[in-house]
Amino acid sequence: MGMDQVYLFKVEGGQMLAFPMGEMRMIKGSGDYGTIIKADQIGGSEYSFAEMDGMVFAGEEGAIAMTRWTEGEPFAVKTENIRLWEPPRFDAGETENQKENKKTENPQEKVTAKKTENLAAENEEKAAEELHATEMPMRNIFPKFVWVDTWERFKNMYPYFTLPEDKNVECVRIELKDLRELPRKYWYLGNNSFLLHGFFNYRYLVLGKLEEDKWFIGVPGIYQQQERVMAAIFGFPEFMTTDHINQFGYWYHTLDE
Repeated sequence: MGMDQVYLFKVEGGQMLAFPMGEMRMIKGSGDYGTIIKADQIGGSEYSFAEMDGMVFAGEEGAIAMTRWTEGEPFAVKTENIRLWEPPRFDAGETENQKENKKTENPQEKVTAKKTENLAAENEEKAAEELHATEMPMRNIFPKFVWVDTWERFKNMYPYFTLPEDKNVECVRIELKDLRELPRKYWYLGNNSFLLHGFFNYRYLVLGKLEEDKWFIGVPGIYQQQERVMAAIFGFPEFMTTDHINQFGYWYHTLDE
């Protein structure tokens, strides 16, 4: 169970301008969301619903899902292409009363008004800089899954080992239920027929760490041609041998951070 952040978005200059709408509770990969909004002021902005291009959903582990209902140039859905809309800090423009006062102001008031105008311009520039600095706090919108923390927790819970021929490859034996400790986008592996077959034969799986903090899920098995074909079909195309005599090792699937 987790919470996804829900946003409406508008495409501007190849970026997604995102407007926070709320949260959607996710259960086993699905969820329902509903809300009531002002169609002419999305999220309190000056934009209307008619100007929106779609919706984007941000998961707790950094997964992004998007739906778009307008046509346009394709663009990459990456965190660096998403900018969170924020309301203006203040309105530096003139009010009607200020315009009316200009008609009756004296020379001294003109000098004072000029100083005030310059100060407002300086404040507007500072506000623009502050707004620019908060445009891309992606870690606040899409929380990052911390692999190292999960890895250390597993190392303290389960048997840890390195490969006999490559000490740089570290492994931890895990159970099927531990797949739920990984980012949600990998939970589907719990229904992978090849992985389940290997787990029920050997009663464990492997979470492994390659060089440069690259991670993988390993399924114990014997290297055979027929097994290699099946492993590749189900997404485990690579094999690392730990016992050359018996051709035992692990079929593995790499995980993107």
